[in-house]
Amino acid sequence: MSKTKKSSRVSRPASRRVSARREKVEKRSMESEARRLSMHAVSGGEFLDRLRAHYRECRRKDVDIEADVQVYLADGTYFDKGTAKVANVSASGALLTEVRLKGESLPTGQFVLHVTMRGGQYSGVTIKCKPVRLVPDRAGLGVRLDDIFVSLSDSENGK
Repeated sequence: MSKTKKSSRVSRPASRRVSARREKVEKRSMESEARRLSMHAVSGGEFLDRLRAHYRECRRKDVDIEADVQVYLADGTYFDKGTAKVANVSASGALLTEVRLKGESLPTGQFVLHVTMRGGQYSGVTIKCKPVRLVPDRAGLGVRLDDIFVSLSDSENGK
């Protein structure tokens, strides 16, 4: 008696082959729809805002404000003082340019800056911030805001 071997090749039923093709077509149409929607989103400002939000948390506003700068080491020890210009500012950070310290150098370890703005509506506003990047071509520092203090003198309070 001879034994029959089962074939190792199993063929798919025709209905399965058709549904596999249909799945590929549906997948392609979904991908093209996603591409079309993403291109529509790119042309809208909201998408660009979302991209920018990944780079910076908030939009920056260009300003030109003179400021006094005090540098403190991470442990709170006073290090140096000088002047700078606030070139742009946002709710989360600022760009300080033309930073000039009396000692002409920044600490090598971690440090904190206290930047007190002078003049106009910003007079008396002090921001406590940490450096996040150097901007050598503008003698500047990109900083992240930790805290904001506002000091009001008696003449500004109307007293």
